[in-house]
Amino acid sequence: MVVVRLLVGYINYQHVILAFLYRPFRAFAKSANWQVETCWQVNRGELRPVESCEGIGNPHYFYITGVFVVAGTVATS
Repeated sequence: MVVVRLLVGYINYQHVILAFLYRPFRAFAKSANWQVETCWQVNRGELRPVESCEGIGNPHYFYITGVFVVAGTVATS
């Protein structure tokens, strides 16, 4: 039971760290004039169009990339 609680706590730390790193990353990328996100408008027929974005500047892509990086460091150790 104690081991499970420790593992859950460890797993949550990487998520919190990634969340705190996102805003400084965006600020640094903006100051360095890096294009970290590509966006376009998607026409959905009779529904109103929506904007779709991809790239490391998107919060979802940033999170997934960070999770894979952390998993890669664990796998190599």
